[in-house]
Amino acid sequence: MTSFGVRPHPQLRCPYTLKPLADVAELRSEPILPLSLGGPAEFDVLVDRQPVAGAPSSDDRSFGDNALLLMLRMRHGPGTAAAAGRWGQDSFGLVKRNPFEGLPAHELAAVSAGIARIAYLAVFEFLGDQFLDDPLNQEWRNLIGARSTAEVARSELAFMPLGPAEVLYEAALLPDLGPHEHAITICNFQQNTPLVALKLFGCLSHVFRVSQCGTYGLELLEGQIAVCDSVKRTVRIQSFMPPFLGFASRYHLAAGDIPPFRLRSSRCIPEKTKPMDHQKSVLRAIILEILAGREHTSLEPYCQQNLFLGVAEVLERREPRAADPNSIELPRIALSDTDTLVAQEVFWDLIVERVITPGYDHANQSLPFFRIHSEATRLQVK
Repeated sequence: MTSFGVRPHPQLRCPYTLKPLADVAELRSEPILPLSLGGPAEFDVLVDRQPVAGAPSSDDRSFGDNALLLMLRMRHGPGTAAAAGRWGQDSFGLVKRNPFEGLPAHELAAVSAGIARIAYLAVFEFLGDQFLDDPLNQEWRNLIGARSTAEVARSELAFMPLGPAEVLYEAALLPDLGPHEHAITICNFQQNTPLVALKLFGCLSHVFRVSQCGTYGLELLEGQIAVCDSVKRTVRIQSFMPPFLGFASRYHLAAGDIPPFRLRSSRCIPEKTKPMDHQKSVLRAIILEILAGREHTSLEPYCQQNLFLGVAEVLERREPRAADPNSIELPRIALSDTDTLVAQEVFWDLIVERVITPGYDHANQSLPFFRIHSEATRLQVK
């Protein structure tokens, strides 16, 4: 058995039925990555051989035989020659075209339950039995037991495919792969809870929020990556942080250059809990109040990301949103997409007006870090 978690832990319960293994009459090995996709048998968890009625099925044939995956299995899966190449990349060095691009959404939704099953078992192997007591665990099991697109669409889990618009996040979370490789990443990245990201056959990517109840003790950027060779049926485990830091260094990115990942279940966010849009004059006034120290925020405004989160915090104090009574998660304090773009305009306006200037100190001399311009006193910022 290949260990995936960052902290060793014994498995005591079945991830499907939640029963203690000691009470299970007969156990069997369940590969985390389906054998039909070239998953190695030793990358597995133990499950009840006779699951109770209504428990998620461990049969992966309907998933692996889906038309979207069958083509890739025939070209790059078990029994084929390993391909040394990569999918097409843009000038930034990132994958620019998903082979499923343009297919109807309902066809992609058809594989979501199977992909969620891989993610669920990987998270269980990573976090251990404590994950089975998570308040969202039932939603996980509902999704991986879904038998229709409608059931998938009703999921309360926050998850999404990673398409061309999310290419930066895909490159940050998942390694560059060949068409015969799969990857699973579990890490603490921007969400105050672990994320699990998958890439199948080097191109089909999804990301899920694991929980709504904290980080499970994971430090920021702590996590693991499992990379599987579907031809050789092997898996290698590596830490998440070194490749992420290499990615950031390669493309000269700081943490503030990657906007917070907006990943939530669209169904479980009522309109009353969504951030409102505001006029530019309102956002500018709040930014100046923060810079002048007249509005206090949780994070010091020394970089653009902290400043924008501070603006959202001030707006939340002035216009508190009602919490969703059906969710254990409080409304996330963040600017709307429109307000973020407007705040960026204000940010650059203030640079041109010599209110702020790039660079915070000798160690952080460029954007997104900034400081008050030495001539800003005449603009009543200090």
